Amino acid sequence: MSERLLIVDDEQPLLNGLRRRLGDYYDLVTANSGDAALHEIETHGEFAVVLTDMRMPGMNGIQFIQQARMIAPDSVYMMLTGNQDQATAIKAVNDGQVFRFLNKPCDHDHIRRALDAGLDQYRLITAERVLLHKTFSGAVGVLTDVLEIVQPEIFSRSNEIQTMVDNLRAAINATDRWEYKLAARLGIVGFALLPDDKRHKLETCSPDDPELQEILAASAATGARLLEKIPRLGTIASMIRESVNVDGSCTVSLTPQEEEVIHTGATLLRIAMQWNCLSRIGMSNKDAMVEMRQLLPQLHKAFVEELERTHIDTEHLAPVCLSVEELEEGMVLYNDVMTRDDSRLLRKGQRLSGVALEKLLTHYGNLLASDVVMVYASSCSSQIAQMAANK
Repeated sequence: MSERLLIVDDEQPLLNGLRRRLGDYYDLVTANSGDAALHEIETHGEFAVVLTDMRMPGMNGIQFIQQARMIAPDSVYMMLTGNQDQATAIKAVNDGQVFRFLNKPCDHDHIRRALDAGLDQYRLITAERVLLHKTFSGAVGVLTDVLEIVQPEIFSRSNEIQTMVDNLRAAINATDRWEYKLAARLGIVGFALLPDDKRHKLETCSPDDPELQEILAASAATGARLLEKIPRLGTIASMIRESVNVDGSCTVSLTPQEEEVIHTGATLLRIAMQWNCLSRIGMSNKDAMVEMRQLLPQLHKAFVEELERTHIDTEHLAPVCLSVEELEEGMVLYNDVMTRDDSRLLRKGQRLSGVALEKLLTHYGNLLASDVVMVYASSCSSQIAQMAANK
């Protein structure tokens, strides 16, 4: 057998005995403490099955498993217990932390049967993961590649969104799940199917615009409805549908239930897609963070810190020159708007609001360049951007 097994117990004679009796059947590693076992996992990678004693000095079996799961979530964990620990062991099994527990003293044949059952369980877990990763990820890759050819401006975003989702997931120490990766690649499907005017509105709406939630809901519902028709993608469809209802809060459990997985995936997707929209129209980091907090009032501290570290690159975005009369709410300034006395009226990267437009009109005669204002073309409707380019 190629899978490795780890046995953890503070009684060295017991470990020596198990190694002698079981070493011919398994690729066996032993550790005499929780700390030593964690070091083995960190150094040599995931074990197929981990069998640990419950009562150990310094770190008991439950504490060890909780920490080990953060490093090796797919390992199958089993526990050796005395009669006095049975209530704790049963709770651990019911909570999903432990696959099986064995009563001490336990004969070697019983341990072998348990280890074999653990190996079978591990193979089921990893086989499903490989199937899902290779089959679904491959199929989704082909799908998004084709869609990128048809709508390159939209589906070129999928890699950016997937990277952001993964960075946000790591920031909250959530388990790396295939569902999050596929949601990141497929969450944009409904967005791509919006009419051009609605898609532009979604990107340029201010957080307090009442139309924003309506467009978000329509986009999410369309994407979810399409994915619900594909077997085993129901969880991802739920993430996309739920993404419009999140507030930015997030809790992470060692063994999350499906509802928590859906909520976490929905939150990661919403933040990543919204940040992508703001960065695509040239908003400054500072203004983008203000809008993110308005849209998601309970934004988790770890998400805030990750977004603040994510620099918005505007070098590839093209500007257009518009007269003050042609400016509209939602457009984003390409450079500072200065007055003749060298005072800054509006900041580069600022989204134009109704108040900002009134301010420009009020100071129109005193602007340093009173005939034109430069804005990012991506923040304009396609008609306005084209008209400006043809001037």
